[in-house]
Amino acid sequence: MVEPLDLGRAPPCALNLLHSKADETSVNSTRWMLLSLPLVLMSVSANSASPEAIKSLPRLLLKEKTQIQIDKQHRAKTRVQSAFLIQTPEGQAPKVRILVYDQNLVRMNSFRAWTAIGKERVSVTDKMLVKAQLNEEEGFSNLVSMEVTFPKMVVGAEIHWEYEIEEIEKPHLGYFSELVRLDQEYYSPGSVQVSIKSAVPLRWKVQDGSGTWKTTSGKNTLDLFLAKEFNQILNDEPNGVVSLQRLPTVLVSTGDKWQNVGQEVWVGLESRLKEPLTPFEQKIVKKAKSHKGVVNQVQVAMSEMNRQLRYMGEWRGRFSQFMPRSAQVISEGQYGDCKDYALIATRILRKLGMDASMASIYSDPEMIPDFYYSLPSKLFNHQIVHIRQGNKVFWMDPTHFESLHFIDPTLAGRMALVWGRKT
Repeated sequence: MVEPLDLGRAPPCALNLLHSKADETSVNSTRWMLLSLPLVLMSVSANSASPEAIKSLPRLLLKEKTQIQIDKQHRAKTRVQSAFLIQTPEGQAPKVRILVYDQNLVRMNSFRAWTAIGKERVSVTDKMLVKAQLNEEEGFSNLVSMEVTFPKMVVGAEIHWEYEIEEIEKPHLGYFSELVRLDQEYYSPGSVQVSIKSAVPLRWKVQDGSGTWKTTSGKNTLDLFLAKEFNQILNDEPNGVVSLQRLPTVLVSTGDKWQNVGQEVWVGLESRLKEPLTPFEQKIVKKAKSHKGVVNQVQVAMSEMNRQLRYMGEWRGRFSQFMPRSAQVISEGQYGDCKDYALIATRILRKLGMDASMASIYSDPEMIPDFYYSLPSKLFNHQIVHIRQGNKVFWMDPTHFESLHFIDPTLAGRMALVWGRKT
């Protein structure tokens, strides 16, 4: 069993040293915490978008239909049909990124696209379709984007695309999860439809105070229909958007409880953590032990680790989202990504006598609502370290370490999945 840890939102540059605000419950080897901290939302006009504001949008969504089938291994096959109307010269930029996916985990089964001008339909040819690495850095070469150069992109034209993608690996955490979120500037009634059918139990929660979504459900099925107009066009900010906390959102998951997810990941992490210390780690531990006090020892250990290791992203492995390389490989290569840094730091801190665990979190400048974790979800893109020393709790990002009393604002107050030890 793994244990998740739920972080509430902290103000920017929040102190990393937290005491009585944590509400903690232990379940075998997992902990679930909620830190209740202030949340500030943007004010949003409740008025409908004016016709002029709608016409000013470069591209207007006409249709987005999504069909998802989930098999018994919690893998999804997704078919998407989309159409946009080109409304302004700004919307005529021909190259459009359709989607980004991990080619280690997902297979593209089919794709087609075209431009419609009245009754004329001009197909996108293979030469107009580019499947490119999202990032040229070698460590991220598994992430690819599908980009299309549409022909005859003129005002009044419509661009259409259809594709089907399929997960080829069982999800790392053992379940399917999807956020259905309205994040364009404007949606007309009926423009969005989502249909989900699952061979395993399906769960969902809705964040929608205005009744924008119409939901119809059956046994392990869910159909969503956009019943009302929705817009994010702010009266005082023509290009503004509302807070994610206010977006009509549906969270769908085949996960049961956080305490029941990620068993294989936890076993793999504990195996890495229990490997014998490398000479590289032993030297750091020895140097840290020559100093007194937890704060001083951590400061020395992390400073020395960062001095000798170089940070480099590494997502090429099929299971590298959560699983670091071995300590031996990291030590010999003298570089690592966030998972590698968190592994080495946790191993060193445990050897110094601290109750340290690796933790998965979502790092981003934008606020991530607590609602996104009300069911088991997959919003994790970074690894940090959770430390419990007596009645004190510390959060530490080894890749961006300044002080044990400081956590970066892109992490502060976020939910985190803590991979703990059996107790």
